[in-house]
Amino acid sequence: MAHLIEQFSDGTAAFVSAQKSAWHRLGTVTTEALTAEDAMRLAALDGWNVRLVGLHATELTADGATLLDVPNHRASVRTHPKTGRPETLGVVGPDYTPVQNEEHAEFLNYLVDESGAHFETAGSLKGGRQVFLNRSDFPAGVLVAGDQSARGSVSA
Repeated sequence: MAHLIEQFSDGTAAFVSAQKSAWHRLGTVTTEALTAEDAMRLAALDGWNVRLVGLHATELTADGATLLDVPNHRASVRTHPKTGRPETLGVVGPDYTPVQNEEHAEFLNYLVDESGAHFETAGSLKGGRQVFLNRSDFPAGVLVAGDQSARGSVSA
């Protein structure tokens, strides 16, 4: 199974793990419990500024080049965390709204504040096309959907 962790030209990887190294041995391992902000920074997930940009196609003929609009589709673009340059993540439809990584972290921070859990891993896969921020098991005594025995983790 391939890890698909985003690796950068400076030799770093978009991955952080609290307490133990992952099987792929990439990224940063820290001995501290991670806050969402720490995890985002250490995994190079912060400051991406994901946005939508209009698409165009160029038709080349013997008479020259013609620029054509591509309606109802946009390019999803981020600011690359290492180079600072725009980078295309993919093509999306007209109803797509980007959500910043920091917004996911804010939601998970709320859950952590309520339960006392902490973040264990965060990273970027497939060149930034998928990101994850995982928090630890719920501590004993936390009700999940009314079930005190529920255990598990939450990811965004």
